[in-house]
Amino acid sequence: MQKLSGIDEMFLALDTDRTIGHVAGIGLFTAPARRMGGPDRVEFVRSRIAERLPTLPPLRWKLESTPLGLDSSRWVEVDHVDLDVHVRGVRMPAGSTEADFVARLNAIMEIPLERDRPMWEMYVIEGIAGRRYAYLFKITHGVADGSTLWTIFDHLSDAPVQPVQASAPDPEADAGPLTRLRRGLTGAATRPVTVARLGAGLATWAARELSVEKLAALPATVARISPGRLSRPLAALANRLNGDAPDVAPLFPTVKAPDSPFNGELTGRLSIVNLEVPIAQLRRAGRVCGGTINDGLLAAITGALRDYMIEHGGVGGEPLVSSVPISWRTGQEKERWANQIWMLFVPLPVHIADPVARQAEVLRQTGIAKANWARMPAHLLREGSGLLPGELMHPAMQAMVRIPDRLTPRLFNLSVSNVKGPAAKPAYGGVVMDNYLVYGFLAPGVGLLAGCMSYGDICNITLTGCPDVVTDLAGLSALIRTNLDAILSQER
Repeated sequence: MQKLSGIDEMFLALDTDRTIGHVAGIGLFTAPARRMGGPDRVEFVRSRIAERLPTLPPLRWKLESTPLGLDSSRWVEVDHVDLDVHVRGVRMPAGSTEADFVARLNAIMEIPLERDRPMWEMYVIEGIAGRRYAYLFKITHGVADGSTLWTIFDHLSDAPVQPVQASAPDPEADAGPLTRLRRGLTGAATRPVTVARLGAGLATWAARELSVEKLAALPATVARISPGRLSRPLAALANRLNGDAPDVAPLFPTVKAPDSPFNGELTGRLSIVNLEVPIAQLRRAGRVCGGTINDGLLAAITGALRDYMIEHGGVGGEPLVSSVPISWRTGQEKERWANQIWMLFVPLPVHIADPVARQAEVLRQTGIAKANWARMPAHLLREGSGLLPGELMHPAMQAMVRIPDRLTPRLFNLSVSNVKGPAAKPAYGGVVMDNYLVYGFLAPGVGLLAGCMSYGDICNITLTGCPDVVTDLAGLSALIRTNLDAILSQER
């Protein structure tokens, strides 16, 4: 049994007819030229999952809400997982193309997950052109972020890299209403203790900040949590007091992100396009920009966004704002199977025409965002998010989805994630996985996620979009390649 954090509750609440509250990992394979006898692939996957269920709690959990909203919802263990329901086979018609396969992926991802059973499904998709097949593992974002997705794939491989132990059965699985009420009352009663512990932790953190930033600590902290222009007077004061320290800037760069062709009312329709890029090229691009692989990647994406905007209505005079999920995993978390992410908001200078100046500004803005986040008490934010009442979070998120786009509070224009994947390629039933992609999540009013994840010596830049908002996802992907080539051409 595990309580949901406020972030988990938020993702679950965004599972609507317009926004899709799940994510997926997609493993791609090439079938051997001559396949020997043995169980078919669907039966192989069912057998493998049945074998590994003891070490994969999220696949045994279903959602339990607390009566009267007294406490956060919980994941509780079910008595039985029906793998005939959760693992499904799909065969592409003869003569299907790559576009047909992608269309099938999109259709599968548009179907919501049922809430009366564990919220996951595995699709074995066969008959893809070129003797290929795929495993698509789809799970609610309420329990899994990008790192969790790969952890599950790793545990299902022939030789898992990350060792885990089987968890003990939940003694209160499938509890009745009285037990759920008792849990809620117990959780509500312990909230004051949690609040007091958080208060003590905040005092300790504040004392440490005073010792580091001294007189600048108070104005700097208030400036960081104040959105947009509201932070400017205090940020200016803190920067004068800070001397040579990194610039103090707000964690929320603006109260309302600018209009863009990447924002609009989501419709529940989804689309995905993938671009494979050698990591060596991204490393070279990072050096050109004076930073890391991530800086080179962001510079190429920023240039592509600018070019796309020029083709679709023009570029304004201010940067776009990107939401960048960052992990706060330390390896010491009690809740291993949960969302361990927060959002870093980074301005992307699409308004700068000169590519070299734009690349330098990308590097500067990412440095400022990281430096200011480092001064925040991330561990306390993670624990405090569990105090957000799910009964309030759910209707609030549902209402946000239905507010007209022009009235929706919009903190960012798009999301860009970058996750380090496995260096070695695992095998499943003796067949090595050719590639691995992540099908991402779209926030209300935000029609684009650029999800980047390494696999072996390549990086997959996978664009997830709502085609009714971002109308040319393939064109945007091609612009990323073009802008990366332009950065590489600057090498000396």
